[in-house]
Amino acid sequence: MGSAQGVGVIWDVSPVPLGSKESHDPPTVKLGRLLRAKSLHSIIIEHKMSEIKA
Repeated sequence: MGSAQGVGVIWDVSPVPLGSKESHDPPTVKLGRLLRAKSLHSIIIEHKMSEIKA
């Protein structure tokens, strides 16, 4: 189950370096994607931690 969630994080980040589209995105969009990926990753870590405690 954990590995499947990990793949979701990778998939969420991978579309960012798309060449032509990437160059048109303002820095705030890139930052938003990065923060979303980071928050998703921390949610997964917290979920794993709660499973360990339970």
